[in-house]
Amino acid sequence: EIYNPANLSLRTHNEFKRWIQKIQDAQTKSEQNQKIKRYSISKKSILFDLNTTNFPKTFTVDIMRLFYENIASYMLNYWMGSFFTDPNLNNGEYVLCKETWDKIGKEMHQI
Repeated sequence: EIYNPANLSLRTHNEFKRWIQKIQDAQTKSEQNQKIKRYSISKKSILFDLNTTNFPKTFTVDIMRLFYENIASYMLNYWMGSFFTDPNLNNGEYVLCKETWDKIGKEMHQI
């Protein structure tokens, strides 16, 4: 799927309910794992049934969570020119050369 970052649809509490139900209704472990991956939900939270809790508004995505959800490793691969499986696609202006990486490494080592 292709998403327009300027026009993303917001997830709703009812969507979370439907997705959790689909995960729980899965007939096989394989089907359950596919749905877990698709919806990015591993299981129903014990907080979900509280009337005062509205997913996802109660638990917004913050920058720290994003960095722990593979964003940092994706960006590193992107900047190192190893993000795409097709090497012809890993040659954009965003790819940092070896000398730049060496300089970054030396500066980080000094910290």
